[in-house]
Amino acid sequence: MMRANNSLLGQAGDTLTVTGSEASREFRLEGAMTFATAAQGLKMVKPLITPKASLSLDFSGVTRADSAGVGLLIEWLRLSREIGSQIRYAHLPDSLLAMIRVGGVAGMLPIDDVA
Repeated sequence: MMRANNSLLGQAGDTLTVTGSEASREFRLEGAMTFATAAQGLKMVKPLITPKASLSLDFSGVTRADSAGVGLLIEWLRLSREIGSQIRYAHLPDSLLAMIRVGGVAGMLPIDDVA
């Protein structure tokens, strides 16, 4: 399990964890995807994006997100395309989906469960 904790931005105590299996290439995010955790979120997921491999991220454990969370989704997608891998996003919370739609990026993101 990897944990990000940064109280300089966002709410003090914001944390983000990433758990899962290298073998299955499926990982679950839990906690806040905010400005406070974005740098560490990038640092935790970036090594999981490997050439010619699929990666599935489950966001069902995300409790809160802001625009930095949307930025992470876009950056992870960019990194995966850059090295020829595939990434999928599943079970995004409604609040994050709403920001994605308002931002006009829903069509570019590989989201499995958009209603």
